[in-house]
Parts: sequence; C-alpha cells; structure tokens
Amino acid sequence: MGFHEIRLETSPKIKANPISKLFHLWLLPFLRKGSKKDLTYEDVYEALPEDSSSKLGSIVRAQWDKECKLANSETRQPKLWRAVCRIIWKEYLVIVIIVCFDELGLRIIQPLALRSFIRTFRENTADDDVRKRQFIYAGVLALCALLHPTIYSKLGEFCMHIGMKMRLGTSSIIYEKILKIRKADSEQANVGKLINLLSGDVSRLDQAFSILHVFVTAPVHLGVFSYLLWNELGIASLAGLGCIFFILPFQAKRTDERGRFLNEIVSGIRLIKMYAWEKPFSEVVAKLRRKEIKFIRRHLYLRGMSISLHSMAWKMIPFASLILYAALGNTLTADKAFFTIAVFNIMLLAIMTRLPNAASQVGECLASLNRIEAFLLNKESESSLNTQKFVGKCQETDKNPQNDNNTQQGAIVPSILMANYSASWKESQQTLKSLNLSLQGNKLILIVGHVGAGKSSFLNAILSELPITTGNCHLQGRLSYASQEAWIFPSSLRQNILFGLEMDTERYWKTIKLCCLSDDLKQFPDADLTLVGERGVALSGGVFRWKAENIGDTSTQYLPFADHIIVLNREGGIWGQGTYEELKNSEVDFTSLINKEYFNGDDQYNEEEVTGVTQNGLNRRESVTSEDKNTQKSEFKSLLDGKSTVRKNDEKKDVGSVGLRTYFRYFKLGGSHILTMLLWMAFIMVQLLNNGTDYWLSLWTNAVAKVDEPDTVELHEQTNSSTVAANSDELSNQNFYAYVYCGLIGIFISIVVFRSIIFFWYCMRISINLHDFMFGSLVRTSVKFFDDNPSGRIMNRFTKDLNQIDEHLPITFFDFMSVYLSLFGVVAINVLSNYYAVVPAFILLVSLWKIREFYLLSARDLKRLDAVAKSPMFTHVTNTVQGLTTIRALKAENRMVDQFEKIQDAHTAVYYMSFITGRWFSMWLEIMSATFLAVVSFGFILLTSSADSGNVGVALSTILGLAGGLQWGIRQSAETENYMTSVQRAFEYCNLTPEAPLKNMNDSKVSNEWPNAGRISFKNVSLSYDNLKDNKVLKELTFMTSSKEKVGIVGRTGAGKSSLITALFRLTEPEGVISIDDVPIHDIGLHALRSKISIIPQDPVLFTGSLRYNLDPFDEFVDDQLWRVLQEVDLHNAVQSLDNQVADGGSNFSLGERQLICLARAILRKNRILVLDEATANCDPATDHLVQHTIRESLLIAQY
Repeated sequence: MGFHEIRLETSPKIKANPISKLFHLWLLPFLRKGSKKDLTYEDVYEALPEDSSSKLGSIVRAQWDKECKLANSETRQPKLWRAVCRIIWKEYLVIVIIVCFDELGLRIIQPLALRSFIRTFRENTADDDVRKRQFIYAGVLALCALLHPTIYSKLGEFCMHIGMKMRLGTSSIIYEKILKIRKADSEQANVGKLINLLSGDVSRLDQAFSILHVFVTAPVHLGVFSYLLWNELGIASLAGLGCIFFILPFQAKRTDERGRFLNEIVSGIRLIKMYAWEKPFSEVVAKLRRKEIKFIRRHLYLRGMSISLHSMAWKMIPFASLILYAALGNTLTADKAFFTIAVFNIMLLAIMTRLPNAASQVGECLASLNRIEAFLLNKESESSLNTQKFVGKCQETDKNPQNDNNTQQGAIVPSILMANYSASWKESQQTLKSLNLSLQGNKLILIVGHVGAGKSSFLNAILSELPITTGNCHLQGRLSYASQEAWIFPSSLRQNILFGLEMDTERYWKTIKLCCLSDDLKQFPDADLTLVGERGVALSGGVFRWKAENIGDTSTQYLPFADHIIVLNREGGIWGQGTYEELKNSEVDFTSLINKEYFNGDDQYNEEEVTGVTQNGLNRRESVTSEDKNTQKSEFKSLLDGKSTVRKNDEKKDVGSVGLRTYFRYFKLGGSHILTMLLWMAFIMVQLLNNGTDYWLSLWTNAVAKVDEPDTVELHEQTNSSTVAANSDELSNQNFYAYVYCGLIGIFISIVVFRSIIFFWYCMRISINLHDFMFGSLVRTSVKFFDDNPSGRIMNRFTKDLNQIDEHLPITFFDFMSVYLSLFGVVAINVLSNYYAVVPAFILLVSLWKIREFYLLSARDLKRLDAVAKSPMFTHVTNTVQGLTTIRALKAENRMVDQFEKIQDAHTAVYYMSFITGRWFSMWLEIMSATFLAVVSFGFILLTSSADSGNVGVALSTILGLAGGLQWGIRQSAETENYMTSVQRAFEYCNLTPEAPLKNMNDSKVSNEWPNAGRISFKNVSLSYDNLKDNKVLKELTFMTSSKEKVGIVGRTGAGKSSLITALFRLTEPEGVISIDDVPIHDIGLHALRSKISIIPQDPVLFTGSLRYNLDPFDEFVDDQLWRVLQEVDLHNAVQSLDNQVADGGSNFSLGERQLICLARAILRKNRILVLDEATANCDPATDHLVQHTIRESLLIAQY
C-alpha cells in the first residue's frame, strides 16, 4: 500500500564457496562498488531467505503460543525468554562449543608461547637448539594470533545473525499484537511507547547473543590463569587478582515520555502554531529533556568512572603484582613481567570488559523482553478473536461472503441482534446500557443522540471494539465501515482507495464518480497517483472524507428517509426506536435532535431542501449505473493510462564522508575551546604515560638481565671482586626503577580520571545544546515541513538519532581516540625496541588506513540507508494505531501485516549488509595485526644478532594487547563516523527554514486592545503551497468584513476555504495584503497575530494529560474560569474533575465532545476574532445550537 517494494539482487553469499564465506570474500564486489560510487538502496543485496520477516514471525509466534499454553497449564505467567531459548538453543550450543575451543585453547596457549619466546633471549641465541625453539614459539604466537580473529569473527557473525532473526520475529509479533489492541486500552496504543518497543527494546536482542558465551569462558579463564600466575609469581599474584573484583557493571535507565510528547507536538503542530504555543510547549519539552538527561548523565558519568577504572586496571593490576613480587625480594625478569601483563590483559578483557558487558546487556535484554512480554499479554480486541459465538462477543456471520470483486451474498439476510447488551470503555462507568434491538433486511438505519450519548460507541459495539459487560450481540452479513474521522495513510490516492485490493478498473472509476471525486482528481498534477502526506495533509477536508456511511450517526436532515431510527439517551440507553413517523408520534423528545433549518414550523421536513440534496445524489448514482462503459472509460482516459508519476517526498540521504567541519561544529556546541584543547591534551598525555610505563618496565627488566646474565658456570666461578662490586651498584639501582615506575603509574591514574569525567560531561553538554537547537528549529519551521515529512521520519531524528548522539557517540568516540593513540604508541614502542620494525610498522599503518577508507566508503552509505530504511516502520506503526478501528472493520489486518513485513525485509537487507561488512572489516584488521606480530617476532630472530629480553617482551606484549583492541578501536572509528551521520542528520534539523519572526519591532506599536473592532480586509491575496505561480489555490482574492459580522465561507471541495484560514494565520505566507483593523498582518510578529485570533480547527486536537492541561496547558487561568467555560459548552456534567485524564489523541471522548473542549479552549482566550473550520460538523443539532449561542457575540468567520 504505502510502501513501494524494490526488487533487489540476490545475495551472492547463497552460492559462495566455504572459503569465500569464511573470509567474507563474496562481499568484495559490493565493497568495490561502494568505493567507486555513493550506494543507494538498489545496490544492496536482497535479504537472505532465512531472514524473511514473515517466516521468522511465524516461528516466534508458534513458540510464544506454545509458551502461553504451557504457562496456562502450569498456572504461571508466560515468559518470552523461554520461547526465544527454545528457538535458538541448538544453534547457540554449537557456537558455545566452538568458542570454548578458541577461548580455552588458543587464548591460553598464546601467553605461554610468549613467555617461552622471551626466555630464549636470555639464553645463548647462537645455539641452534635455542634458535629452533625461537622459531617454534614465534610460529605458535603467529598461528594463535591468526586463528583467533578468524574464528571469533565468524562466531560474532553467527551470534549477531541469531540476534537479528530474533529481533525480526519479535517485531512481527509485536506488530500483530498492535493490530489486536483493545480500543479501551488507550495507554497500550501510545505511539511513543510502541515505537520504543520496536526501536529500543527489540534492538537489545541484536547484541545480547554475541556475548552470552562469556558466562562460560570467563570463569574458566579466571581459574586457569590464576593457577598460571600463582606458579609464576606466587603470593604476589593475589594482589592483582584481588583488584579485578572492584569493577562492577553499570546500567542506565531511559524514558520514552519525551518521545510521546514530541509525537503529540508533531501531530498537533498546526494547532500549536495557530495558538502561538511554540514557546510554552518548547519549555515543556525542555523540562522533559532535563528529566531524561538526568538518567543519561548518570549513566555516562558511571560509564566514565567505569572506563577510568578500566583504563587504570590495565596498569594497576599488573603493577600491584609486579611491585609486590619485587618488594618480596624476587628478581623481576622480562619473561615474568610481560607474561604477567599478557595474562592479565586476557583476564581483564574477559572479567572486566566482556563479563560486565554481558551482564549489562543480558540484564537490559531481559528487561526489554519483560516489557515486550507485558505488552503481548495485554487483552485483545474482541474483533480480532477468531472464536465461535458466545455470550459477551459480537459475532459476525457470513455464510456466503463477498469476495474482493463484490459478488453477491446469495440468500444471506443482513441482521443485527442485541439482547440486554451492555458495554463499557471503563469498568467504573457504563457506556451502553441494556440495549435490545432486532434489525434485519436491506434498510438504512440511523443512530441519533446528543453529544456523548454513545452513538460512536454503538458503532464500536457492532465492530466488537467496545468491551461487553452483559448480554450478547449477533451480526450477520458483510460489514463495511467509514469512520467519523477519516483515516488516510501516506501513499497515493489510488492506494488509499484500493487499500491493498486488486485493481478492478471499471469498479474503481465507478466508485470515483459516485464519490464526486472526478473533478478533484483533475486538479491534482498526478491525478489519483498523487501522493498524500500523513493524515491526508495534501487533501482538503472534503476530499479527506470521501467515504459514505450506510448505518451510523449522521446529519439529522436525512432522518425522514431512514427505514429505522435509534435514539440514544445521555445514559447510553435506547430512548426510542422506530420509523421517523413513529418517533414523531411517540413520547420521545425527538424534536430536540432535529435541525430546525431543514423543517418548517409544522414539523414537516422541507421537501425542496432535503429531497433536492438526496435526490441529486440518487440521480448521480443512477446516471453512473446506466452510463455506457465506453463513455466512462473515454472520460477518464487520461487517468486510466497510468502514465502519471507519483511524486514522492523521500527522505534525503547525505553522501560522501563526514567532513571535519561536522566534527568541529559538534565540539563547538560544547561552548568552550579551552576545554576542548584540554581534552585533546589529556588523551595524548594518557597515551604517553601508558606507553612510558611499559617502556620503563622494559628498561628495568633489561637492567636485571645484565646483572643476572647466566652465561656459563665457569664465568660465575671466575667472577672477580670488581665485577661483584659493579653488579652490586647495578642492583642498588633497582629501587630507582621501582620508584619511578610507581610515580608514572600515579600520574597516569590522575590524568585518566580527569580525562574520562570531563570528556563525558562535555559530550553531555553538547547533546543538550544540540537537542535544544534541533527542537527550536523544528517548532519554528513552517507547517509545510510537517506536511511533507511523516511523523515517523521526524520522530526517528528525535529518538534513534538523538539516542545515538546521547549515549553511543561519546563511548565510540572515546574508544576510537584511545585505540588510535594506542596504535601509534605500539608503533613507537616497537621502533624503539627494534629499529628494523620501522618498515613493517609503516606498512601496517598505511594498510590499516587504506582498508579503513575502503570500508568506510560503503559503511557510511549503509549507515545512512539504515536510518532511512528504519523510518517507514515508525510511520507505518503510527498510521496503524490511528486507523486501528478501520483496519479491523475492513478485515485488513493481514494486508497491514504483509506491509509491515515488507518494510522489515527492506530494512533487513540494509542492516545485514551493514553488520556483515563490519565483520569483514574486523576480521581483516585482526589478520593484519597477526601478520605484524609474526613479522616482529621473526624480525627479532632474523634481523638482530642479539636482543634484550625486555625489548622483546615490551614489543610483543604491546602488540598482543593491541591485537584484541585494534579491530575494536578501528571499528569504533568507523562507528564514530557512522554515528556522526546522526549528528549530520541532527544538524539538518538545526537549519530548517523558519517562519517569519515570532516578534518584531512593530509589535510595540500595536495596542494591547488590538483588534478592538475585528475588521478583516483581503486585498489581491494569492496563496500557493509550493511557491509556483501557476499552482495558486487562492487567486487575487479581495473582500472585507465589518465588525461583529458572522461570515460564512462556502464552496465545493478543494475550493480553498481552509486555505483562507491558512493565509489569515500566515501558516503559509500569502501574497497581497491582509489587514485586521487596518494593521497589515505582515508588519507584525506571528505571535502578536496568532494570539489575537481563536480557532476551533477542522480536526479537534487533544493532548495526553489532564482535562485541565488541555484547556489551560500553561496554568494561565484559575479553576473557576475553567469550570465556567465547561458549563458554557455544556460539558460540566460530562466530567467529574479537571484532573480527568485524556487518553492518547482524546480517544476516551467522543468526537463531538472533543470539539466542545476545543470550543471551551477558544472561549478562554476571549479574542474578538473566532474562526470555526467546520467546527460543528460532528455535533448534533442541539449541540450545534449550543455552540452557535455560545459564540454568537464573538464569532466572525464560520466555515460550512
């Protein structure tokens, strides 16, 4: 429907050979393409068959249903994690076995080989046996360094793939559940909450499975390496082991309240601008943002402390053991020192990095699964249940249903039967009471009653949307439904009409003409292929409501033509029912519901007025029915050819790399150049001290080696007194090395703490300012921006993009800077230890840079495509929630699920390519690191006649320490650039074209009492929504209204009635001159203008919160004033308290009640100009009379 599926190329992975799959060689053609051009969606490969959203949804749904049945039989609550485990346990068991081979085999062998290799340099390296052992140990080191990343990368791919599939399957069942949400449970249909489930919660599954195996390998690492360290250092090893347990995982909490409120602002932006509420609503958002920031700031500060402890631990823990070992009088040799460092590096990676991360991610994942589980266990709408007839269920029966081509139902007689039927939206308050009726045959039935009497609830009862309390309802026949609020989804007009059905050309154009849309379609540049925006914003109110009802609450002028009328009283019961004549002659006060304009004084309806309207409609229907098919096709030939092109306002995607200007602009938002410089200096100082301590340790161990060099026994026996004295002097210098080592560690710790805390504080400050600029720009831009951009697209910027900037960018940028500086530090250490390493080090740096650039050229585009591909999902969910009743009534759930699955598959194609290219990148980085380790190792053997064991130890241990972090750091550099695309996208919203100034210097020249007369003058006013001179909706309009006049604006659909209001409020800047009391409105600020005009819009807008908040969002009036206006609009008896909660979109009020609340809101402002945009379209005649009476003294413009 609204989503256009694009056929993609089949993934070459399906036919790739094992070697190509192992090393991801099948990706090279794609990466080459990305290096030569900007990638588009058409360039990515189709999602793998096993990743089909439909298939995965069926798997997860089956296991969840099975879990629900098991839980029911065991009298416990169903657990979603049990269902997930039953799906993946076999695959994951194989992964754990392979991980154990890697982590408990290769990772343990590696430091043992390093220790043995270092020891050989304290022996006679000229000995052939020694050199042979050197080659063996160097080969083992290189082999372990090569096998580990290869295996680990593939395992990471498998784990991420499992997580992705679980995310897709879970998302599918969440969406299916959305289609079953009870209308009574409005809180469960909160769009912000649902988007949070589908964006934040399900994404936890992507990461959780990639690190679960740590719970098995980390304890084994701890046990094995503790034993090895005990053998090497004895009791001194306990000093380092004890320090490990000081680091604890930290978790964060995040709120979706700001997202919910932002969604309401985006949905109601037109009203907010008309009421000049931009600043007050911005203050509310700022307040919610500050509340949200508290959690994020706490999380980042804890993360900063965690990183500080983590960075310190890499030095402090080996330092504690080595210093204690030396203090106990032991000789600290290079093999012991650097073996200890290598072992602790592996232990720290497992115990202090992966284990806390695993605990944190699993905890977050379980919390997310619990939230998803709670949502899935919510009660479902009865209209979505496929059960047999029973008391308490409105059942629809259709023995011979119509097919999509509208074939006849045969002998089925349509009927609605209700017996003692009562239903309620809330348990504490009955909505419909003891309804008894029997309706059969081909009849026109109308339901009438005062606002709030339950007319819409009656229809919802027939649709099984209203929860039943007693009695039963039976519906026989095929049901069709047109809602009071027309629901349009973002797509073409044709797709909105067909709603997923096959195109039947003859029937389609017949329907178009019956609905009087022929002339309207000719006004659009692409006819029925024209794209309409979210909520139908490209359409006029008339086109927006093109459907007709055959049963329901409607205008009372049609009452005489009804076969049966049901009158509802204010308590939700049936006041009376029967034909029009029967009701007139009954005791029911039927005349209070009748619009007097259509009836004469003798209570007889005006034949000319009513029959003219109705008969005209009948004649139109007859003319189309009898019209020659060829003539009809000829009339619409220009539309039938299908050559028109749908104009799509697709989301723009940036191209190319993220420039340095974006980085500078990002840090500039922090507001302090001095702090920025201090941060860079802190990063550099930390790295200098980090490498300096290692290099100093090598000097220390080299000094020890010179003192205790075991040449031969004979040499020791012949040692003379002078040599002993020299050695004693050398030994006396060992304390000097220890003291300097301690001092360097102390300075290192101080700067690490400063760097971490200040960095995350500064990033948080940047995020706060960026959000403020984004939102400020958003509320100041014109309504056309909101018409052109679906709410899902806008919310994506303020949820996903901002979340990445808030929480992920600081961490990835920190890692990126740390690892890059570590890389240069490793190169420097290796060059100082062995000058011959300068050549391979240079080759390594160049190669790493080249492969990074090669990868990033594709990764950037994939990240941007991922963000663009995600937006339609949010938009689809938003539109689904808005049209739930219509979707269920038309039995269109399967079509909507199919659409959602296509959107998911489209996103999966991009997402999979994004993460699989990341695995390719990490694997080849590790392979290059392993190659550098092999070159350095064999270089010490082949290119130097002798080498100090300390130099060998520091060179190889730093490479091994970097090997695990190199791919992570460079991947983080790529992720940093990817996350900076979110910054770019945020900056786009900081630069939106604003409306005219809210205030200007002329505002002070206008009296506070302006306008005191309310005269409006239009002089040569023209209006165009797209700034095209040939596409004006208002053309050279000139008229004038006088003070206290009531002016009605009439015209056919699309004539420009609402556009007059748009021009008056300057929502779109018109040409010409509009004056109010001789003051040109272009000469004053928007707030000065809009605050002086009240409006009741075409679609009533209410915000989630209390009734008081909806009447007076910013506490400008006292309660007495609020109750007074409620009494004026006759709503004081309908609400018990001003603190009564308004559900999302005001769904717990009838549409008429919503209009009255908007009227009360307008009356509070006490302006001299009041604009009604079809404000009484959904009110009964009595309420219409009440509205007219209430506003009679202040009404200026009324649109009918």
